[in-house]
Amino acid sequence: MDRADFSRGRLAVLSSHLAAGAGEAAALERSPVSAAAPGPRAGALVVVDGRTGKRHEVKVSGDGTVRATDFKKVPCSTLVSAN
Repeated sequence: MDRADFSRGRLAVLSSHLAAGAGEAAALERSPVSAAAPGPRAGALVVVDGRTGKRHEVKVSGDGTVRATDFKKVPCSTLVSAN
């Protein structure tokens, strides 16, 4: 089972739980906004250092996620402590 199928299954379970409580006072409202954007989601996320203006790219997977460990590859300036 791939990640998208797993996510759809979890969403179906949550939706069924919410539908079961629909007769009661609804605590949640439906939103017209979709959590997943249509179309391809692979590509790159550009991180810009606001101090230096340097740009760094982080790969975005086909399911629209980035690895937290990829942010370790973004170099950071030497930290200066204020005394």
